[in-house]
Amino acid sequence: MVILRSLQDYPEGATTGMLAQDLDLPYQTVVRHVRALEDDGLVSSDTEDRAGRRVNYTVDRTKVASLLGDLWQYLLPAKPQDD
Repeated sequence: MVILRSLQDYPEGATTGMLAQDLDLPYQTVVRHVRALEDDGLVSSDTEDRAGRRVNYTVDRTKVASLLGDLWQYLLPAKPQDD
């Protein structure tokens, strides 16, 4: 969650190195978590149209909102109406 929150501060994207520095976390830890977030579709990378070796990551706000909505429904399902 902290990585997703930190990525919100970079609308144009951030590298894993930037995130590691901002969060004071080991680089490899950030890389591992960002890749997991990307595999789950919550984070996107610019690997298709980047120039150079740096990869910028951004949050897919639509996917995150959908996941949070699903989580909300799971945790607090609608109560049946009394007739």
